Amino acid sequence: QVLTSIVLPDSVEKIGSRAFANCTLLENINIPDGVTEISSNAFKGCKKLTEVKLHDKITTIGDNAFYGCETLGDIYIPEGVTNIGAGAFNGTKITQTVIPDGVCSLGELTFANCEALTKVVIPESVTSISADCFSESPYVVLWVYDASYAAEFASENDIAVLKITPSQF
Repeated sequence: QVLTSIVLPDSVEKIGSRAFANCTLLENINIPDGVTEISSNAFKGCKKLTEVKLHDKITTIGDNAFYGCETLGDIYIPEGVTNIGAGAFNGTKITQTVIPDGVCSLGELTFANCEALTKVVIPESVTSISADCFSESPYVVLWVYDASYAAEFASENDIAVLKITPSQF
């Protein structure tokens, strides 16, 4: 039997490490409201995964959680997320995203190899960004606050910037 869609019970609180890794025909999953963590490599290599619905109680998206999900488009990162792991969205088809206020760092290769990525809004709470966070994502524009760490990072790494004000968000 081929696994193309998953409906998890509401009692699930954590998607474990490698839980659905390499389910290459998986197309969509609705994460239940009670889930607070998507562990490392949870959906790594799910090449046909196009849609994931994340809910507001999620606080952690682990390392490489969606790495290599080649058809995964835009994903809403809930406001409660405070930790986005290294490589979390590496190799996806995300075109834009907003990093929630409260996230402090963006690790190695978090948005690397995202060739369709054109917009990432980065809050002032982010005070650390790995030099290769946006590696091989040639069209990315960082929407940043003036005088923020993200603005400085973009300038030092020759990444396009659009400066925003708090009233815009």
